[in-house]
Amino acid sequence: MTALLVLTVLAQGAPAAASGISVEGTLQGTSTWTPDLSVFGCTVVGPASSWAVSGTFDATFLGTGTYSGTLFRTAPAVCSSVPFSPSPPFPVSGSLSFTGRGGDFVADVLAGSSGYSVDLVHSSDYGFSLDLAITSGTRRFSPMSGTLTLLYDTTFTTFFGCPCAPADFGTLSGSLTPREPS
Repeated sequence: MTALLVLTVLAQGAPAAASGISVEGTLQGTSTWTPDLSVFGCTVVGPASSWAVSGTFDATFLGTGTYSGTLFRTAPAVCSSVPFSPSPPFPVSGSLSFTGRGGDFVADVLAGSSGYSVDLVHSSDYGFSLDLAITSGTRRFSPMSGTLTLLYDTTFTTFFGCPCAPADFGTLSGSLTPREPS
């Protein structure tokens, strides 16, 4: 099984305060689809219901570390009825955890986030538009808050004829803001 993920995270929501801290970097890792659609794709097996992702990141302010989490389809979905076209969007939820040398933080997927599927000749693909909210953190991330958007793509490619390990990569950018003292 081979999967390809493209991750892009951009700051969204309320404008960052003057003390906002910029985050830019890259992610690389793996993914697992449930059910496993690596052989037949969405149009044969039906749409996946969850995607487990994990890997490493290297980003300004965050430093280097690991990330992991799961995305869940939260309502019925259908595959595209038009070949090589995206399916209708479906809602998703979940959370991602980032762990670095200076601490960790959790970002929850907010309502309004969505995904879609596309089956091509030699690949099956899922794309996501996720609004993320930083909900908790430890050590240097404990005083941080922020809302990010994650544009995420995972692709299983059959063209190269191997059962390969899933692979994902992407870019991370946005802004974190120190929380007001309580």
